[in-house]
Amino acid sequence: GQPQPFPLHSITHRRSFTTRSNSVDSNLERDEVSPTEEENGGARLVSLGQLNPFINRWAVVAKVVDKSAVRVWQNVNGSGKLFSVSLLDRFGCDMRATFFKDAVDAHYERIHVGQWYYISGGTVKVSKKEFRTTTSEYEITLGAHSVVEERTGDEIDILDDIPWHYKFTLIHNLPSRDDLPVVDILGILLRVSDSAYITTRTGNEGFRRTFVIADQSGDSVLVHLWGDTARHFRGEAGDVVACKNLRVRRHDGGGVYLSTLSSSAFDVNTTVDGREDVKRWCDGEIAKLAGVVGHVSPVEQLGVLEGTVPSISRGDGEKWVARPYERHTDRLATLQDVVDNHVALAIRTQPRGNSWLVKAFLTRIGGRYGDVHPRPMVYLACEHCGTRLYDPSDSGSVPPLVSDPTYAYECKRCHESGEHPRLKFGLTLRLEDSSGETV
Repeated sequence: GQPQPFPLHSITHRRSFTTRSNSVDSNLERDEVSPTEEENGGARLVSLGQLNPFINRWAVVAKVVDKSAVRVWQNVNGSGKLFSVSLLDRFGCDMRATFFKDAVDAHYERIHVGQWYYISGGTVKVSKKEFRTTTSEYEITLGAHSVVEERTGDEIDILDDIPWHYKFTLIHNLPSRDDLPVVDILGILLRVSDSAYITTRTGNEGFRRTFVIADQSGDSVLVHLWGDTARHFRGEAGDVVACKNLRVRRHDGGGVYLSTLSSSAFDVNTTVDGREDVKRWCDGEIAKLAGVVGHVSPVEQLGVLEGTVPSISRGDGEKWVARPYERHTDRLATLQDVVDNHVALAIRTQPRGNSWLVKAFLTRIGGRYGDVHPRPMVYLACEHCGTRLYDPSDSGSVPPLVSDPTYAYECKRCHESGEHPRLKFGLTLRLEDSSGETV
């Protein structure tokens, strides 16, 4: 059935607040709400999807899904402080609201993520693209005289599971849409990395995970997940995912990639309209590659598909088509040839790299920890960030035995503890040939 207006049983001073039923079609284009104006300032109750700068004396009831820390600012016009929240109403529409100056002291400690609030007395304006965290083009500004009151289940029909309202953008259109700083994407996952604890170029540390997603437009894009979102993401290659509120970021050379915000959300194996179109496109593309992928697993099929789908995330302004199965085995190559043709770069950026035929001397199998301990082929790694674990009983130099089914540990990198580490494999070979190169 269609969503119904907010069934409020009580508003401020326990006065009745009613609205006329409004219709919502599949695109969530709502009829104008004509609510009863109450003595509490004569506010008109509207949804976030209806809210715009031309509505005076409005009120909304929404759930806080994200809350920022307090930030202090100072410029030529003065100084102050602020914090922001992401709001979600029962229709699945979201919007950013920012509290300034006295409103920070009045409401910061009272607002909690996951709670519903009645909000009025604010100003609606067009949001600045660089600060936008939702797909809405508007944002709410709240000051000292704004009204923010918590609502409970006795006062409003609270919904625990609200379907998001999406505004999907095709991946093919992202490079040309400078007007979209935040987007929603619907696509199929071609590759998903493990979460890793990294240090960024600015010196910040945290969890990161990446995945490649493609849609029926025929293009793919790289998505970066950060923090708890990266740790708890459970999507796998082949899943159709609806992505909400992803920041569009651009390379200097024109490439585009996406990054999560604190307001981002993912619906894995979603049931939204359009998922069948994505799935049908993927099955059709794999069918075209039947001669190549006929005898490999579904995950490997998606790896091959990634190699044939243009990526918009390359930083040279051109779409990049990876060739994971390209072979150069018609002649012997030297290690210098391999380096000169940037295969090392290809291996880092493609699912499987390229194949080359070389003739070289094997001078070492496996690496070493200094000159004492050999580096084993199999080792245990942190289940949270993937960092290799070391045995604290031997000055941190020897990894624990892989035969131990459980191993209580505390990771020195991400400082998380656990008892079920990952089993990982790695083998290092050292080669030399007549070109003088060593790899």
